[in-house]
Amino acid sequence: MSVAISDISKNGDAEVQILPFTLSGFYEDTANINSENNRIVFFSETFLREHPQEVPNLVGLLFKDTRHYHDKIEQIRASIDLDGNQQLIPSYDGKLNMNVKDSLVAVIMVLFFMFDGYLIIFNVAYISITRDVRFYGLLKMLGMTSAQIKQIVYYSVAKVAFFALPAGVLLGWGLSFYVVPLALSSYEGFSSIDRQVNLWVLLLALFFSALTLFLSYRAPAKKAGRISPIEASKHTDTQSGKQKSRGRHGAKIPYMSLKNILRSKKRLLFVVLTLFLGSTALVVLSTFLKSFSAEEYINAEVKYDIAMYNQMTRASFNPTEEQHFTPELLSQISAINGIRELERTTVVSIFQHYSDSTHGEWLRNYNKFRAGVNEELRDKKHYEEDPKTNFWGLLIGIDDKKLEEYNRTAKNPINVSEFSKGKIALVTDINGNGIPIGAQIPFTVIDNKKSYKVKIGGQMTFERDAMNSGAAPWLIVSNNVIHKYHSDAVIYSIKINAQKGKEQDVLNEVKLLTSGDSSISRTSKIEQAKAFADLKQSFSNLSIVIIIILSSIGVLNFINTILVSIVSRKQEFAVLASIGATKKQIKWLITFEGIWFALIAFVLTLTVGSGISYLIFNVLHEYIGYGVFRYPVTSLIIYSGVVLLICSIIPGLLYKFISRSNVIEQLRQAE
Repeated sequence: MSVAISDISKNGDAEVQILPFTLSGFYEDTANINSENNRIVFFSETFLREHPQEVPNLVGLLFKDTRHYHDKIEQIRASIDLDGNQQLIPSYDGKLNMNVKDSLVAVIMVLFFMFDGYLIIFNVAYISITRDVRFYGLLKMLGMTSAQIKQIVYYSVAKVAFFALPAGVLLGWGLSFYVVPLALSSYEGFSSIDRQVNLWVLLLALFFSALTLFLSYRAPAKKAGRISPIEASKHTDTQSGKQKSRGRHGAKIPYMSLKNILRSKKRLLFVVLTLFLGSTALVVLSTFLKSFSAEEYINAEVKYDIAMYNQMTRASFNPTEEQHFTPELLSQISAINGIRELERTTVVSIFQHYSDSTHGEWLRNYNKFRAGVNEELRDKKHYEEDPKTNFWGLLIGIDDKKLEEYNRTAKNPINVSEFSKGKIALVTDINGNGIPIGAQIPFTVIDNKKSYKVKIGGQMTFERDAMNSGAAPWLIVSNNVIHKYHSDAVIYSIKINAQKGKEQDVLNEVKLLTSGDSSISRTSKIEQAKAFADLKQSFSNLSIVIIIILSSIGVLNFINTILVSIVSRKQEFAVLASIGATKKQIKWLITFEGIWFALIAFVLTLTVGSGISYLIFNVLHEYIGYGVFRYPVTSLIIYSGVVLLICSIIPGLLYKFISRSNVIEQLRQAE
């Protein structure tokens, strides 16, 4: 393929050459390219040294270690010389705080899964120790101490851990390396996930898994060590403490099965909790997916059908910035059939002349803000001595209808006529607090060095819209008069609202007109809605994985509990059979035990789980500002039905498999 490389220096002159290149691959990690519609070719550093281009207007630095972040920023600031149009802009604490939040979420998730694992492992250990009470009693009778019995328990745990922990870590690695990216692959934002194996993460997973395993066995091991020979010889799994006389209703199978599962409240608690975690995860995640729709997101977050930006200006304002929205392009966009309204925002780089009368209160407010984020306070001399470098900002042009829209809800409406004629300018609520109304603000346009004064006629609410500039407060004037200050003010953005039903047609036309210029980025309601839908689909896939994992843990814990209960109660079932109970009746007894487990978990989910879901929704709603609470009734009914079906079928199948022998053989086996 042939690629045009512009401005290659040759013999001191700039010229365009066509050089042949072979496409050798696609670079997929585009996370740091913040622009849409890019057609970017990546070259080697060696090639760029041979063909030097113009100096980049934006250079990013990434620290290997973020400790002592601000000290490193100051070291860089002291070691490089910046000219009047260059700035070193740290990301402050925002990125670091986000890392802390991410870490907190990760810790909560780790603790959650540790707790879930603890529940099932503890239950297995507790059942195992209870089942082998007689064995540990015999060991005590033979002279073993409590410490030696604990060692036996921990040795058996260590043997299990030797095989189970590496297998579990490998399974977790497989889930994170293959299943999670597969679940997120439907969202374009995750299409280039960088999958890496970090040894420390695997070691930490191994450590926390081992910690969970041994903590789970700690209490059962103590119980094994405390068992006496006499207690062991008398032990049966059917002991239930204080006996109470019952009426005739106590003989009903559902009531008998409820009494059976209440014999061991600890076992009941652990089984119900593991089932509850799976169903609550379903409720919480389904509530999130149902409560935040793409339509609500678009209505709350995306104001215009289409928004286009001069991406280079958006990244770093430059007084000599190229006008990417040329008059020809603007004319073509305006002529698109189906546009209902079109709005422009223009910018001119300026620097202001500081004075206490106009900027004194503003500086005090600004320093209060800097003190709040632990930043160094500014002295007015910093702005007075070199305003071009230290007190530059933006002159922003807006359409009059933007001000008319603001006036509809403003407490103090602004005179649109005076604004349109250029008699007044405005400051913003973003960085203009403290500038007195009626003040005359002197400023100089940076590239043509012409000086002007504007009268401040009010303050309006203004969206930052990703604009960045120097320290000086922004000044807003009408697009009708901004050409008086600069003949070619750079168009920063063009916002379009289309006629109803013609949104896609207008978007297609805009794509056709702007796709050739990678410096023009674009957002649209249609594309944002698709991206949101893709994100929800990815989250839905990930939610399914989480729900399956948690539900599997709950079901496996239930199966293990029921299986051990049936095996350890062979004598009880044999006695029931000897006094006339049929296998069908015993089977129904066990089946109702499983049903009770499922029903208790369902009631707990319906109350506590629903409360957790509503609380999480309110927190998210408060944070993002949109969404309507929608309870996943259908999902919960289907899920609970499946769990109820499993809990009612499994006990009967296990009993059928175990009870193949006759009553006499069962009594002998129990002995």
